[in-house]
Amino acid sequence: MRMAAQIEAIVFDFDGMVYLTDERFSERFSRDFNVPIEEVAELFKNEFQDCQRGKLDLKSVLQQKYLSRWNWNKGIDPLFDYWFSDGKLNEDIVGLIRELRRKGIKCVLCTNNDKYRIEYLKDNIHLDDLFDDIVASYEVSALKTEDRMLQAVTERCGSKPGKILFCDDKESHVQILEKQGFLLHIYKGLAQFKTVLSEYGIEVDK
Repeated sequence: MRMAAQIEAIVFDFDGMVYLTDERFSERFSRDFNVPIEEVAELFKNEFQDCQRGKLDLKSVLQQKYLSRWNWNKGIDPLFDYWFSDGKLNEDIVGLIRELRRKGIKCVLCTNNDKYRIEYLKDNIHLDDLFDDIVASYEVSALKTEDRMLQAVTERCGSKPGKILFCDDKESHVQILEKQGFLLHIYKGLAQFKTVLSEYGIEVDK
């Protein structure tokens, strides 16, 4: 068993852990509206990370550069509805988060996302009700593995990194986070995650 009763807070990854989608927006939009995928992917290769950091406004970027190129004439709000409505909560993880919070373990979401998607998810699936706190990249002007984001996560958790279990489905992220002193878990599925929690002395419903 790992060090029991060590974990005071758990940081959850959003896409791929808490929220599940079948395909990338660029692939779905390209197929549904017959737009070359290279035209859609250009946003994500260029401005999108700065939108996630809060340095650029996604709505303005789309209106000024991409909507006409994508032959989209329905307006920005219908585009956001199409984009952000794709996917669903991972109900197994949702149930686990609620159980962990009942046990007194703080559950925090850390995510690279722009403000429009987070606002949409708060309004439509009550994302902020699920967690004790949400640390989004646009709010702190930094992405997940950057120092400013990790400092914000530590402050919001109210614990030292050595008492925070940081979950992510990207191994490259985890390798960086490990150097900061966090406890790490590469998320690959619910059963494995429950086993890891048990090894830390946190027993949850099977």
